[in-house]
Parts: sequence; C-alpha cells; structure tokens
Amino acid sequence: LFVQCFGNFEVFYNGVPLVFKRSKAKELFAYLVNLRGASCSASELCAVLWEDAVDSHSLKSNLRNIVLELNRILDSCDAKDVFIHQKNFYAIDKTKLDCDYFKFLDCDADAVNSYKGEYMRNFNFEEL
Repeated sequence: LFVQCFGNFEVFYNGVPLVFKRSKAKELFAYLVNLRGASCSASELCAVLWEDAVDSHSLKSNLRNIVLELNRILDSCDAKDVFIHQKNFYAIDKTKLDCDYFKFLDCDADAVNSYKGEYMRNFNFEEL
C-alpha cells in the first residue's frame, strides 16, 4: 500500500486508489496514519469522526461498522495486518506502509521535495 498524505489523503494499492464505500472508514484510516502508529481509544475515534456528537451506544455501533468496512477494504488487498484493532485499541503498523509523510519525517529527499505545504487537505487534522 502507498499512502499519500500530501495534498489530499489517498490510499493506493498497485497504483490504483482504494475505494472506500464509507467516507468515515477513509477518515478513520487517515487519522490513524496521522498518529504515526500511536494508538487511540474508541472514544477518541468517535470524537474525531463525529465531532459534535454525544458519545453513545449508537455512536460506538457506527464505529464498529466503520471498522468492519476498513477491515474489508484492507483484506481485499492483502493488507489487513496494517490495521491493529483490539478492545478499545486502534492503531496502524506503520512499518507495513509506504507513506510520503513517514518518509518526510525520515528526511527522505524525494518526500521532502514533494511536500508543497498541504497535508491531508480533505481532513481537519493537525498539519506538519
């Protein structure tokens, strides 16, 4: 998988963008990439994905459906092991991704030169 964070966030498998039927599944994956392998809780994900919603049973149910969708997408390209999910623990294994942002942080010259000041433009995550 190649993950593009500069400009719009996009995930590619063999050069083809992955299709996320649920936009929240893509946003969830983007948020976990933004965390660079650090974990987060279900409550944190709910707060990020549904900013003004009250944490509730139905919100957690929506999150479970989003997680199932993300697992389905990653499984379709033999990358299910990228997403780490246990009870109230969500993360990615960043060592299993080719990502412009991670390369940038490692001072890769090509990645540094590819950064044009826009980071995950389609989401409201903290910029570099």
